[in-house]
Amino acid sequence: MLYYLPLLLLLENSLAWSSKHQVSRGTMPLLFSSPPDEALYTSADITDTIRKESVMEMEKVTEVVNTSCSESKRPLLIETNDDFNSYIHNNSIENFLFDCDGVLYRGTDAMPCASQTIQQLIRRGKKVFFVTNNAASTRMELKTKLEKVLNCRGILKEDMMIGSAYVAGQYLKSCKLKKDSDNKTRVHVIGTAGLCSELQSAGFDISGGQDPVDTPSGMSRDELAAYPFPEGEIDALVIGLDNDFNYRKLCIATVLLQRNPDALLVATNLDAFDLVGFDARHLPGNGALVSAVEMASGRTAINV
Repeated sequence: MLYYLPLLLLLENSLAWSSKHQVSRGTMPLLFSSPPDEALYTSADITDTIRKESVMEMEKVTEVVNTSCSESKRPLLIETNDDFNSYIHNNSIENFLFDCDGVLYRGTDAMPCASQTIQQLIRRGKKVFFVTNNAASTRMELKTKLEKVLNCRGILKEDMMIGSAYVAGQYLKSCKLKKDSDNKTRVHVIGTAGLCSELQSAGFDISGGQDPVDTPSGMSRDELAAYPFPEGEIDALVIGLDNDFNYRKLCIATVLLQRNPDALLVATNLDAFDLVGFDARHLPGNGALVSAVEMASGRTAINV
């Protein structure tokens, strides 16, 4: 049996969240908190701040679940450490999937008790997996970050990491795309070196990715008309978050899809934005890039 824990397991605070039911974003209300006080984020005790915020969010989740969900669809809320341990034992739960950013860590700060929780589950022989729709890193890079942030060196393995870059590669492999005369399948990438690396590891010939530093960001009508398209024919175009996304990349991607109508258009996620800063500023996410390519090409991306 496989369980997904959508919220941080707070063993120290005797709060845990589990569910016997599949809960989608469409069935659970979105939770918003008022903008936090800036002083809260300048405190030296960031761990205590995260702990207090987690408890506050758990209280809001409890209230929403108790008032908005019918009895048959209500997720199970476990409120004590002993009850949580008993539930795991009595229901023979062997597999745990953890989201990463915002659940196990925030930035470079581990969430309270995240490290203890992971280490305890692994010591008990449970199968633990780390899932993220962040396509910027390879599985090895994610493993290295988790080892450092959670202080879990020596117990994590690469096959525990399930990132959307890796998933995109596995999805394309399952599509059994045609190979060219050199026995290669060509994929054009909008995204980071990590995404390119994962797709190369999956056996694809890659174009695009990160441009040299002297590459212009714009492209005029005449430049596009004269562009020789060294990328050649492509079998898929994959879009991951690219902090250097620009009009030039959009032009090239659009014409590549125009010239290769059978090429798959794949998105690693459709996040509209992330939140940064004490006042929760909206940082455009990969969904904004995907929407730009979809609008210009008239295509609809497959979201993995």
